[in-house]
Amino acid sequence: TKAAATQRGDNLALVNLRKVFGDMRLEDLEPRHIYKYVDTRVDKPGQKSLATAVHEMRVFKHTFTKAVE
Repeated sequence: TKAAATQRGDNLALVNLRKVFGDMRLEDLEPRHIYKYVDTRVDKPGQKSLATAVHEMRVFKHTFTKAVE
């Protein structure tokens, strides 16, 4: 079981990911969508840091791993 703070961070990452990818079908997802998401999160003023974007991608990857188990 993950620590409470880790769970909160992961849940926040999922909220942000759902805003962009929530309606997208898995088979429609392409690497360019992921790159665009990370670029958007990092490049805009007032957006999150690269570390936050990388964390969100780790959560995204884990979600897909669990989906295919």
